[in-house]
Amino acid sequence: MKDLAGRRLLIAIAAALMILMIPAMMAAMGVRVPGLEEAHAGGGVDIDDIVQGLNADGTVDPGATLSVSMADLENKMPGIKEHYEKGEVDIKWETGSFEKPVRTGSYEDGNFIVKPTLKDATQKYWLSTGFVNGSGFDDSGFNQNTSQIEVYSGTITINYGPSLNTTYLRTITGLLSRNYEVTTDGQTLSYTCQNSGKTYYSNDFMVTLLNADTNKVIKTVELSGSKATFKNVKVSYTKTTKFKVRLSFFYGDEEKTGGSITFTDKAEKIGKNKVFATKIFSNQAILRWTGVSGATGYYVYQGSKKVKTVKSTARKVTIKRKKAGTSKFRVIPYVKASGKAYKGGSNKVKPKANVYKRSISKSYSSDGYAKGSVRAQKISGKGKKYTATLYAYNNRIFKLVKYKKISLKVYADGKLIGKKTIKNKKVNMKENSVKKITLKFKGKVGDLKNGTVTYSISYTPLWEHGYKAW
Repeated sequence: MKDLAGRRLLIAIAAALMILMIPAMMAAMGVRVPGLEEAHAGGGVDIDDIVQGLNADGTVDPGATLSVSMADLENKMPGIKEHYEKGEVDIKWETGSFEKPVRTGSYEDGNFIVKPTLKDATQKYWLSTGFVNGSGFDDSGFNQNTSQIEVYSGTITINYGPSLNTTYLRTITGLLSRNYEVTTDGQTLSYTCQNSGKTYYSNDFMVTLLNADTNKVIKTVELSGSKATFKNVKVSYTKTTKFKVRLSFFYGDEEKTGGSITFTDKAEKIGKNKVFATKIFSNQAILRWTGVSGATGYYVYQGSKKVKTVKSTARKVTIKRKKAGTSKFRVIPYVKASGKAYKGGSNKVKPKANVYKRSISKSYSSDGYAKGSVRAQKISGKGKKYTATLYAYNNRIFKLVKYKKISLKVYADGKLIGKKTIKNKKVNMKENSVKKITLKFKGKVGDLKNGTVTYSISYTPLWEHGYKAW
């Protein structure tokens, strides 16, 4: 029994010794040991006298960089440069707490640098040195944290700050889109760090556009001179949007706000479309419309049924459906925004007969002497069949016997839709008279009622006694 108790005592003592040796063994293997680091935390090499960028009172200027040169660190820790360059020792700025440090900063041109994030609360920064895993290097003198550097911005007081003019320039860039240009009063911002008593000046402002009701940021831009422009800002079609514009600057990474203004805006309601309709057949109609600025497209309705959707640039559509020639139509403009389509208005129109008319004088004296002119008064169509009503003029003391030839060509929207030529058309028109002539012909479908109609007529009149036109 005594032997058994003795063996147990020896085992317990060996286990305790092993536990005590583990940190040293891990250090020898190049493993970072939290307990060991904490033992050195802040109690290592003093770097207060070699840190560049820190004011005497412990504050740092906005945008300042803390820097420790490798040469100065080598003087404090001889040999560290060689081990760092061999990859045996890692050196990095850390902040936060020793229990949960945040590694930061960089090594540039022989200097370990870090740009502190300025806050009202005091922050701590230190350089951490430690073995690199697997390097085989285990000198405990290079496995420690330096002394802590305390930095703080102090309490910031805005002495006088940016303000915005109460007016703004508004440009409509679309039904639901706006450009806003805001102008500042040109002041320079100044702010003081109370702890150090230093005053800083800046005109490096950011201008932020927000939804004033939700405080949601829409856009942030840099101030250019005294102006800031927000482009293609969306406005609501159904309600007024209240905007807020504020000026701000950054003290380190901390935003400080200055003056602000608010204004409201909304999209104009989409306009009403003007529609025209021409009957071609009983089951075919041609629709035209004036169009509405800012529309995404157009919905075509036959009665209460939507039968077609066309793009925003369209101004004409042919509908081939049952009773299209006698139905009532609307072409409603719409705007799509935030996944929804907002409709405008449209007149309701029934297709009208496909007829082109012009006013002409029916007095023989309206024609030049001995011209024998032929003029068109009306051209009507039913499908592809056309009838032209012409008038011939005889402003001469002789009888106009016939026209050797009369040729008519009709165009709709720049395209030839029909032509007719007649020869040796007897008219036997007495002196100083006007006579109606009717021509019938077939052609292509064209919109005479609402399209752009042009025509040409050529003719060769012959009077009695063989007289010709002058």
